[in-house]
Amino acid sequence: MKKTINAQTKLLGLIGSPVGHSLSPMMHNHLLGLLDLNYVYTAFDLKPELLGDGVKGLVALGARGFNVTVPHKEKILPFLDEIEANAKIIGAINTILVENGRTFGYNTDITGFKKSILRAGFSPKGKTVSVLGAGGAARAAIIGLSELEAAVINIINRDQERAQTIIETYEKDAIDNIKNIHTQDTEEALRQSSLVVNATSVGMKGYLSEVSPIPGEYLNNGIWVCDLVYNPLETIFLKEAKRNGCIIIDGLDMLVHQGADAFKIWTGVEPPRQEIKKFLINQIANGY
Repeated sequence: MKKTINAQTKLLGLIGSPVGHSLSPMMHNHLLGLLDLNYVYTAFDLKPELLGDGVKGLVALGARGFNVTVPHKEKILPFLDEIEANAKIIGAINTILVENGRTFGYNTDITGFKKSILRAGFSPKGKTVSVLGAGGAARAAIIGLSELEAAVINIINRDQERAQTIIETYEKDAIDNIKNIHTQDTEEALRQSSLVVNATSVGMKGYLSEVSPIPGEYLNNGIWVCDLVYNPLETIFLKEAKRNGCIIIDGLDMLVHQGADAFKIWTGVEPPRQEIKKFLINQIANGY
């Protein structure tokens, strides 16, 4: 149903830069209308140098909560009052709840990622997997893969110091099966992997959308390939993987599940997840 904003409407939102590509405002506002909840969700293009001021401003304005996307997922931690355990291990936040003027940080990317690959039919238990990237999404995917008992988790990232930082951080929490793959060893590592996850922004609409993060020929026939980018649904990376006979998982299910988990944190209401997915597929098909 169509909602009217009034003096009791509570504020939710997304902070990041850029945010113009995001489906989160449409997704959450659709749900809020469907469930007749008096909130509104909007997107704020918040530059990195204004991050602290932006968080203070949203709290001062009485926001109930907000999502966090690139490039703020890691840099936002010092500005929060409390951080849940897994988010603290990861060192990245994607969801913030504001209660009585205090900010609570969560990472729903972990559960969103786990649900997306399991529901697609892939189990990482006992397998070698590779993650492309070393940012907040990659950190969440690595924790998810560890919780699902992957045998070896390769990190493939141009900045190997950043990848090494993840390994050293996670070793403190007894996660000791992560490898930092050197650039020259990328092809060999990928050919030994049962699952390859793109956790970079490469391929996203409006950002290197005609590029794949790795050469498609590095992907073996029959392996699973997952792209956390959800717009477009089928990135260049996934198209090349499909041509090579790989089984592909797009980023939409992760968006749906991490978004639904965040929605429940803010509102206390469990949203209809299949309805979210149907709505988003329709929006993307219509060219958003």
